[in-house]
Amino acid sequence: MAHGISILRPIIAIILGTLYLKGDYLNVLIGIVIAVFTDILDGWVAKKLNTRSEFGRDLDRACDQSFELIIVIFFMVKGDFVPWYCLLVAVRALAKLITLPIVRWYLPRYFSINMIERRQRRVILGSALSLVVFFFYILSLSIAKEAPALSIGLIEIALPYVLIPLSAILECLTIYGLFSQYHVNSKEEP
Repeated sequence: MAHGISILRPIIAIILGTLYLKGDYLNVLIGIVIAVFTDILDGWVAKKLNTRSEFGRDLDRACDQSFELIIVIFFMVKGDFVPWYCLLVAVRALAKLITLPIVRWYLPRYFSINMIERRQRRVILGSALSLVVFFFYILSLSIAKEAPALSIGLIEIALPYVLIPLSAILECLTIYGLFSQYHVNSKEEP
């Protein structure tokens, strides 16, 4: 059940992307909130049903990164959001998507890998802050007609001078420190 909830996120991202391209910003906002809710719900369901597993944790992480990557691709396709920031988020999401299966399934065949199971705050903050940036960007688009002053404040002040730079710093730290949670040793011959 928890796996199915996790898999909803990339599907929601595709739906949100098409709504974004059509200019239906209010429904995109609602969809982002629903996606965040599914991220919380899948962990809660796995805990309640006592079905937590390493695979489920990896699937959750992959679905989180897929959600962000799909949304960013739609932002890049439409071309009305900060392109360098979209590229940075895409690189981070792709790097995390690519390294996860390599470290979990391929490298253990040949190397001894010690996973440091501490949650990396910068990774969590990076993903959370990029979702906050997306949320406020879509919010500013959705209120542009009803509250132009607030929309302009978000687009021209809060996003470029506060949220995007802070998020970009965390994205760079995440990309730089992506492998810091792994310690790889060659396997000794028996």
